[in-house]
Amino acid sequence: GKIRVEQIPTLIEAHNSEHQVMPKMVSITCPTELGTIYRLDELAAFKQFCSQHDLYFHIDGARLSNAIATWGIPLQEFYTTAQPDILSFGGTKNGLMMGELLVFKNRTLAEDFKFVRKQNTQLSSKMRFVSQQLLYFLESTLYLRNATNANSKALELKNKLIDLGLHIPYNVEANMVFFKLDKNLYQQFYTLEPVYMFDYERNYVRAVCSFDTTSDDIHRFISNLQSTLS
Repeated sequence: GKIRVEQIPTLIEAHNSEHQVMPKMVSITCPTELGTIYRLDELAAFKQFCSQHDLYFHIDGARLSNAIATWGIPLQEFYTTAQPDILSFGGTKNGLMMGELLVFKNRTLAEDFKFVRKQNTQLSSKMRFVSQQLLYFLESTLYLRNATNANSKALELKNKLIDLGLHIPYNVEANMVFFKLDKNLYQQFYTLEPVYMFDYERNYVRAVCSFDTTSDDIHRFISNLQSTLS
């Protein structure tokens, strides 16, 4: 699920006509859509490449807290290593009712952003209530506690799925677990557990653990799956 730095030059070279949109930003998701996590040296390599080629570097961190929990480093260490021009730090997928924090290291890009924000969507009323969530989220390290629980429960789920003999196609590095399940069995299982058929060609199902997932939830999940398989 990762983009590799060595893939980018070919894409840049392919855009050499006035009839094409010229690339200006490298945007990655960490963790990826497959639940894998970039290493810190990979993030640093992106930043170096972007600096050398006059590109902006953006990190979509809707689940960044899960990556921080896996790396086991302070949030600040990640930020100084990756040095993204723009970072979106998510709270909605880690326990908050709503809220995403947009951080501009490149202050030039922030100058007119309030106008861009207005052009793209309705502004959120009572923004101070959204902001208060994010303040507590960071200051109390709740973001890390929530993510640590989600990650640990994903590993617990992975191990129990392996015990059932199911194929796990991707490394479980955050809070997402993928496993292979026949489509007919999936339709039965979905009535019991709200999992998502992520890849219909390969029959890969995605299960996501959250900030409040418990071992009892995992036990119920596995029991329902055993019933479906039997």
